Amino acid sequence: MGAGCDSSNHRFIDSEMWFAPFSGGWVEGGDTAGWLAPGGSCDYYAFAAWMREDQSGYAERNLARLNHNDSVTDEFQISRSASTNHFYVYFNGSRVETAGVQFWNSRRFEMGGEVATAYATSDMFDMFGRAIDADGTRHLLPAPKSTSVDDPPLYGSHPNDSEWKWRVRP
Repeated sequence: MGAGCDSSNHRFIDSEMWFAPFSGGWVEGGDTAGWLAPGGSCDYYAFAAWMREDQSGYAERNLARLNHNDSVTDEFQISRSASTNHFYVYFNGSRVETAGVQFWNSRRFEMGGEVATAYATSDMFDMFGRAIDADGTRHLLPAPKSTSVDDPPLYGSHPNDSEWKWRVRP
């Protein structure tokens, strides 16, 4: 992935997952290339971000600087914490707690891509969604309902249950 570096434009391209109620707010984690808000620079990094349900209190955290390496698989997890209306985002087993987001339940869990520039580039990505039950067993998520994303610069497909591929349109 690449988005160039433009501190006045804040370009970025993400491969991410998010959990959100339908009324607003969200918790997300993933890989991104481009403008890094917490560090005030451009890079390729793992991140977590969240917004309160009333659309206040946006926060973004740089979890790790990443190297472009096709043989590496990164793992992200979103889980409710013990505190009501708080969530944890995990990156490769390390936990980051979010601030209060004003929601606790949702049936909206999504994964895919987000792009905020016409200058982004990407090769095809493979993303695999899994649910983890109380015993720690991982289960494949059902196939997505659509075969393409809504954002015109991106396209994708879901060849198997829980697998999703996307890239920037050539």
